[in-house]
Amino acid sequence: MSLQGKAIKQRTLLESTFHNQILYDGIISCLSPVTRLALARTCTSSYTAVEEFNKRAFDINRHLGQYFNKPTVFRTLQARTGTLISGSSALQFLDRTHYPDSDLDLYVNPGHGREVGQWLMEQEGYTFRGSRDLEDSDFEKAIKQDDDTVREDTHAYQGSYGTKSIQSVFTFQKSSSNNKKLIVQLVLTVLSAFHTIANVHSSELHRPIFIN
Repeated sequence: MSLQGKAIKQRTLLESTFHNQILYDGIISCLSPVTRLALARTCTSSYTAVEEFNKRAFDINRHLGQYFNKPTVFRTLQARTGTLISGSSALQFLDRTHYPDSDLDLYVNPGHGREVGQWLMEQEGYTFRGSRDLEDSDFEKAIKQDDDTVREDTHAYQGSYGTKSIQSVFTFQKSSSNNKKLIVQLVLTVLSAFHTIANVHSSELHRPIFIN
């Protein structure tokens, strides 16, 4: 067989690989983001395979489905209130990893804490478990007390997070269908969700991670 014939055969075999989802998922899942991008630029078949893989691997509705029965409704709530996801949940989504017993951190813009908290309880069945600085078990009383409290340093909460861009942190909890404990941390911010994430997670060693 001529060199040209061998090249055509190898190209045919390669392209056939990218028409088999089981095969190309196994290959692409082992690649770094940069290598996936490079692979997608080699031919039409590999580009299509990488695009299809990305749609399945980075399905935000599936990721949020761990915490919410109605992830698309939550995303609508996010858009309306400017709520951002940060912390380990965002990292797991981007890295396609899973941390056992991890929680979901929701950073909420000023003035939207009550709406997001009530949605968690009324639409998703979560129970309010108080906050880091409030013992009250009733969410409405707790958030009203938080709203009415005049704090020094622009009403900032400074605790274990070590930042003055957090107003308060409220915890919500429920059990999943397989009795797994699900925890959502509602982080009320002083200026904005983005500002707080940038302050909390940014340093020489850390960069902000968020999902909207």
